[in-house]
Amino acid sequence: MITIRKIEGGETFDLPADYVIEAEKNNPLFQSKGSQTVPINFPTTDKNNRMLNFPFRIDRSERQQGTIGVIVETGSVQQKGLLSVNSANDKIISANIGYDESAMYAVMKDMQLRDMPVWDDPNHLTEFVKDFGGNNIDEKIDSILTHLTEVMKEQTEAEYFVFPIIVKKDMADLEDGSTQTYLEIINDVDAPPVTNPNDLPNGKIAELKALENRIIIRYENSEEIQLTTPKGYGISPFLKIYRILEIIFLNFDFSLSENPFKEHRQLKKLVALNNTIDAVLTGTLYYKDLMPDCSIQEFLDALYAKFGMLYFVDSNSKTVSIKFLKEIINPSNEFGSIDLNKMKTEEPSITFSPPKQLRLKMNRELEDAKTPINTMEEFLERFNNEFTEVGDRWPDNLIQIFRTLDSSYQIQNKFTQPEPEFEKSSDFFDWDKKSENVTYEDIEMKDLCLPLYLLPASLLMQTLQYLVGFKHQYSDIFVGGSKQEESGALAKIAFAFAWGITPFRKNSLYSAFFASQFNRDTDGNFMRDEHGNKYDISLTCNREDGLFNRFWKEYDAFIRHSNQQVKCNLHLSDNDFINFRMYDKAFINNQPFISEQIKYKFNDNGDKIAESTFRTLRLFEPFDLEKEQKIPEYFPQKYYWSYTTELINVTGSGVVVDIYSIEYDTFYTINGIQIPITYISFLPPSEEQFLSKETRIFKYRQNYSNVLIYEYMVTYMPALIV
Repeated sequence: MITIRKIEGGETFDLPADYVIEAEKNNPLFQSKGSQTVPINFPTTDKNNRMLNFPFRIDRSERQQGTIGVIVETGSVQQKGLLSVNSANDKIISANIGYDESAMYAVMKDMQLRDMPVWDDPNHLTEFVKDFGGNNIDEKIDSILTHLTEVMKEQTEAEYFVFPIIVKKDMADLEDGSTQTYLEIINDVDAPPVTNPNDLPNGKIAELKALENRIIIRYENSEEIQLTTPKGYGISPFLKIYRILEIIFLNFDFSLSENPFKEHRQLKKLVALNNTIDAVLTGTLYYKDLMPDCSIQEFLDALYAKFGMLYFVDSNSKTVSIKFLKEIINPSNEFGSIDLNKMKTEEPSITFSPPKQLRLKMNRELEDAKTPINTMEEFLERFNNEFTEVGDRWPDNLIQIFRTLDSSYQIQNKFTQPEPEFEKSSDFFDWDKKSENVTYEDIEMKDLCLPLYLLPASLLMQTLQYLVGFKHQYSDIFVGGSKQEESGALAKIAFAFAWGITPFRKNSLYSAFFASQFNRDTDGNFMRDEHGNKYDISLTCNREDGLFNRFWKEYDAFIRHSNQQVKCNLHLSDNDFINFRMYDKAFINNQPFISEQIKYKFNDNGDKIAESTFRTLRLFEPFDLEKEQKIPEYFPQKYYWSYTTELINVTGSGVVVDIYSIEYDTFYTINGIQIPITYISFLPPSEEQFLSKETRIFKYRQNYSNVLIYEYMVTYMPALIV
């Protein structure tokens, strides 16, 4: 017998003795509606009418209530869910009940992270509202700044990290033709004070600038403004992803039974950025001020797009398991499996569908995150796939591309100008193999790509550019006695790895906390743990450590060469259905499947048949993943153009002045044949050119105030890099 009762008050609805409820479980990978009942009908008894507030009355003045928390019981099985009325007349009330994650979906897409009721729950205030002591605001600010300094210096463990980020960058043109850069930095640092002028602070850890009242300079409305700010202004920590996930599900009264963002040695360093520039000015740290400006669903979607993160909800145990898609669909992964052979009532049927290919699309909307071409393959092809890593040495006159310290690409070509759009590129390429006649499944990254910026030479440190502007929560800015317009720039979703205090670098005055979206340090070397093991995840798409190779290649193989829909009726008990885990690998006829949907009837006196839908996991031949998923390759440059310069003509006379220009030939000569100079003219020489000792002759002239002319002949020959 089935009973449905309200959680609040415990009152039960009137139901017929032979009442049957149809329910379904859905895998969030394929459907986002969660586990729910199909529409159910309540008889319009006096009790049901009262409990549902007479929904069929068309003369009612009050809006029909949204959802009602209920418990559905059948035998020994209980499930909590949310009941909502869909329609009603004087004979039948139609409703449905959402279980598990479907109850959350009802509010996740509209509820902002900052507006979750859990922030104001008195049972959790001490978790999310941090007070570090003090008898007044001034002392409280001192206490919180002391604490955050210890966190920044890795002297104290916390649920957040502290490191500098640039939130605003303005450029001003000066009268002498140069430009002045104005940076707005949250958690800005400076070298520690030096008591002995002969004792440079080499290797010492940087200090937060906002420990005292200070003057900051901004550039607004084409003029420089000096602002006197109180201590603590410009400070905000960045909350770890694992903690944000815990809080999200705590908001729905669930706990996390599995959270790889807390356990994984690198993912536990991942944080979400915010732009609250006055987060500590009240003397209290509010976690809600550290949230990005997005809905709960947008945040979870961003983690899915980045890592293939899925969450599975168990309403009975009130727990959530976080899984990575790559683990669920990997047919060789042995964790979590169930043999359904004994439960099938018939042989499965299969429906075939065409293959797809995965395309990962990066969010490159910020300055300096742009790439001239969408994919790394196309970019490298322009340079014959020759590439120089940071730290490698090359001859002074080498023509090449190389990776800079901020993991962008810089094109060096001393003798011809590169195409303007190829002068510089970020590393944030899309993943797109462009397989012919295969349709796309697009994954669009919701989070921002964040390039690094080299702070002035006296600092010599790389800092993330989170150029979204800054936000005030608790303060106002006055200029000339007038209150400025409130700064409420949105904190768009952005992730970063908090690596910690960087090792001493050559020519650096001090060490500082380093964060980036790459797994390399400021010298271009791989980040490593205390045991010397390389951290192997980068938030870019390409390379061995990129997102595709680390998190998405299994899914790409799945949609290319499997993912066929299989249907099979299963004989399940009520407990079997309730305890069925949608992320477990299912085996039928010794073949692996992932569950898509299971439909079931409670209180059915028949054969307890569940209509079940699965997707195949075994890859169907033929396939060539080595080709279809090949990571873009590049090779160190082997040859370069060695050259000699000869002065062949001097004409004109007069006084030499500073103003001069250079004219280049539009061609070079090989064996007496004039070859037009193009963009690719001086790409690194090939082996064939090296072996044939191809000689190129090129001329240019220097004009001094159009009076005195020097003419030079340059001879190029391929040489081996040693």
